[in-house]
Amino acid sequence: MDRWRQHRTVILQTVWFVGLLMMKVGWTASMCSTAQNCATCVSSGINCVWCSQRTANITPSCMDRSVANVSCNLSYVEDPQVFVANLAEENLSESVLISPQSVYLNLRTGQQAVFNVSVKTSRTYPLDFYFMMDLTGSLKYDVEQVQASGTDIANVLKNISQNYKVGFGSFVAKPVPPFVVAIPYRQPDGTCYNKEGSCIEPYAYRHILQMTNVTETFLNILNTKLNLSSAAENPQSGTDALAQAILCKNIVGWRDEAFRMLMLISDNAVHFAGDGKAGGVVVPFDGKCHLEWNNATGTYDYLPKYSALYDFPSVAQLKSLIADTGVSVIFGIAGANTNNTTPGTFFFPDVYKAIAKVMDIPESSVAILSKNSTNILQVINDQYLKAIGLIKFSVPAVNGVNITVQPIMGCNSSLPSGCNDVSLEKEVVFRVTVGLTHCPSTPQNNIVVPLRIPALAQQITIEINPNCQCACESKPAANSLLCNNQTLVCGLCHCEAGRYGELCQCRGATACPVGLQGLTCSGSAGICKPDNCYKCQCLGSYFGDACECDRLKCLTSSSGICSGESNGLCSCSGSNVACSCKRAPLSNITYMGSACNCDPDDCVNRETNATCSDPAIGSTLCHCTGSPCSCSCSCPANTVPPLCEPQALVNSRCVAAKQCAECGSTKALSECTECVFINSDSQAYKCGVIVSGTCTDSHTYYVDTQKRVYLKRNTVTCDPGPGPIIIVFSVLGAIIALGLIFLIIAKIILICLDQVEYKKFTSQLEGADWAPRNNPLYMSPEQNYTNVLYRKRSYRGSKRQGYYSPTLLSLKEGSKFFSSLWLCSGCGLLSGFLCSS
Repeated sequence: MDRWRQHRTVILQTVWFVGLLMMKVGWTASMCSTAQNCATCVSSGINCVWCSQRTANITPSCMDRSVANVSCNLSYVEDPQVFVANLAEENLSESVLISPQSVYLNLRTGQQAVFNVSVKTSRTYPLDFYFMMDLTGSLKYDVEQVQASGTDIANVLKNISQNYKVGFGSFVAKPVPPFVVAIPYRQPDGTCYNKEGSCIEPYAYRHILQMTNVTETFLNILNTKLNLSSAAENPQSGTDALAQAILCKNIVGWRDEAFRMLMLISDNAVHFAGDGKAGGVVVPFDGKCHLEWNNATGTYDYLPKYSALYDFPSVAQLKSLIADTGVSVIFGIAGANTNNTTPGTFFFPDVYKAIAKVMDIPESSVAILSKNSTNILQVINDQYLKAIGLIKFSVPAVNGVNITVQPIMGCNSSLPSGCNDVSLEKEVVFRVTVGLTHCPSTPQNNIVVPLRIPALAQQITIEINPNCQCACESKPAANSLLCNNQTLVCGLCHCEAGRYGELCQCRGATACPVGLQGLTCSGSAGICKPDNCYKCQCLGSYFGDACECDRLKCLTSSSGICSGESNGLCSCSGSNVACSCKRAPLSNITYMGSACNCDPDDCVNRETNATCSDPAIGSTLCHCTGSPCSCSCSCPANTVPPLCEPQALVNSRCVAAKQCAECGSTKALSECTECVFINSDSQAYKCGVIVSGTCTDSHTYYVDTQKRVYLKRNTVTCDPGPGPIIIVFSVLGAIIALGLIFLIIAKIILICLDQVEYKKFTSQLEGADWAPRNNPLYMSPEQNYTNVLYRKRSYRGSKRQGYYSPTLLSLKEGSKFFSSLWLCSGCGLLSGFLCSS
């Protein structure tokens, strides 16, 4: 039982697999067959090819590749193939971190191209590092620590990359109540409202230092420009600052070829889109750079005319900016609020980790600064190594193109489209798969897809040539005879204005004609065919432009309607249907008769091709009459019918043909090897009669213009003799008659013998002496018997009566014997004859 279950499972799996295979083949064939032109065909699937061959038996069509290999000339098959070429491929170096740099692909719908990309991290790669600090009063000690660590920060950056630049910016709050206080920042006596004693007016974002590699400039900014301000609530305008710092590329000084990092330091949460409504700011952020030079501060500021107009950016906008620019963002959480466990308050590291997750930034980019930010140097170094070790491709969404990236070598921690924890100076190889899901809706140039690694500010450019067109489309054949002098492209006819149809054979008509009873194509008599120049396809015996005529109404002969198409055609004019006879090929005279069944070529001399043997007036001598109709020549004097040839010429042919006639009358025609015989006396002249045999068996022979002989056997007058039936019954009658004669003779003899014996017997009776004495030889027939058991009665036997003469008895028995003997003899002879027959 277990073995049967195993076999059953194998059988079911096999049937399932074969079924799926057949369904796939059928689906592919069906998918290909729906394509009407070459471009659509090659876009339908990788197994669909276009056959542009046009012959009497082949029409250009889309078919499965396996079918095309058998039924189409390979030189006419359009089957674009995948092609991959590296357009730019520099070896990896300190400045070239990705190879190849440009790839060209030839793709068709459903096909995929695969190639490898190598990526390498480098210690000498340029680095742009941007500090962005929250300068509210709560970060006073953190700011002082950053100022004190300025030189160390510059050294750390120098150790990370020999080609580094550093910039600086700050943020406070959106300058709109309730985000800031709505009263003057300085009291009449000169004191400030905030407890820190600073009276700097709040701002959304201020760009203080453009990217520079001059350490002194950086240190000077840290010591002179980091002035604290105040806000009316805890969440700050960090998102405004982050968006403007990334968008204002030229003002900040971001380099295209550098690895870009931005460290946002704050001890509070930040605002997002929608929060601006609290201050009456309802215009969504437009995603543009709005920094302007502020002469009063000597910096580029996100001025109130913009910051108070546009709402905070959304998480989606920030995510898109970071992905597009490749800036690695680090959230540095100042230590003042990192250990806050008071119920109802935020734990800010978790808030920023959630933000990082939504913005598709690794959680490792959230760093906790110790109290007063004393560990900032270590955080910068660690975050750089983590950021530079994350190699992740930015795969753009392109309509009709599907791209996947997978690490295949040198990666210890793979990610979707990337690799993590890559060591410096290490090479990682990725496999890139590019597929074309469908062709563009409109013809266009090649599709260019930048496959970027945002963190490294490098990319590989993929140029895709969608094979949605066929090579034959670039080779049109103008004035093609196959297309009725129109243009032939890929086996299909392209018609000019006013022409249509598969071969551009149609023009003018836009509807099928109306026939009987005012119906299109006479109703059920035909089918309207718009693809065939709006002509009617007539059914059955109907014909005509509108199928209004029925050829069954034309007269027929043994050869068909109008004696076949070689003799005539059934035509109609209005409601009248009749045969339209053609001209005979030899005589050039129209076939005669209502059914075109009279052949005037019967009047043509096959030797001279002259009608009635007279090229001048022969056509006037040929007449077709009778029923059934036949054509013959009306011969003038001194000529012989049926073709009106001279009598002397006919006589000479008869003399020459007589020997063949005599041979054919006495032998099989095949034995007369030097003679040619025909089966009809048509166009043959009667020559004479040939008699053969002992009786009057004769043949009439004819000869035609080509000296061929026709033999016609005449009526036979010889006595045929008795037939076999007469012979059989005659023999039977004779045997029966002889048998009866013998029986009669035997009977007569028996009767005579009986008479003789009887007379002899009677004479003996009359001459006998019957004296009354006892005959000593006579024994009485009476016998007495006594029943010993019964004594009162006795039994007396009776006397036998009657007496026959032994001689007479012998004669009677002999008569019976001879009668039986004769009867058996007759039956034996009759049976023997019948058996022998």
